[in-house]
Amino acid sequence: MSWTISNPHADLVVLSVLPELRGRGIGTMLIDAVHTQLRNFDIHDLAITVITTNTNAQRLYERNGAVPYTTIMRQQVPEAED
Repeated sequence: MSWTISNPHADLVVLSVLPELRGRGIGTMLIDAVHTQLRNFDIHDLAITVITTNTNAQRLYERNGAVPYTTIMRQQVPEAED
């Protein structure tokens, strides 16, 4: 799937639920609140940043309609050889 992200769009970088409160629907309620605010601002696209190893967050976002869109890879630059 391919599409262009609208301008303006929103970026969700951090959404956290305390570990002892997970599994109670709080994450979904927070996402619903984000969607409500975005509609209020007439913003139709949301880009979500999630660490690849955080599979619980990935499942939460996918259950709420998000789909994988891009992959950003990270690399530490090696020291120069003498």
